[in-house]
Amino acid sequence: MRESCIWTVEAGFVLVCGQENAVDPDPNETNELISKLFYLMTVRLEDAAGAAAEGQGTQLNSSLRSALAERLRQTGQEVAIIAEAVSQLLGRTGSR
Repeated sequence: MRESCIWTVEAGFVLVCGQENAVDPDPNETNELISKLFYLMTVRLEDAAGAAAEGQGTQLNSSLRSALAERLRQTGQEVAIIAEAVSQLLGRTGSR
């Protein structure tokens, strides 16, 4: 048995892994999925750039800055998870 994963990218993403007998993924589908994951990371990082720029304002109160910092922290975690998914997909296909 080997690890297999179900990957879904829509408005968000789902990653489900488990031990089961599975066939190798279609390389074209894997490449398409990797492209979608990079798109998702781009969108999240663009959102983060906007929050970081907003946080530079000199007239912001502490609660708004705290909320922006939390948003950036969460975005960082999301991007790290997506990047790990890309690495795992590349490892499954033998591409690096």
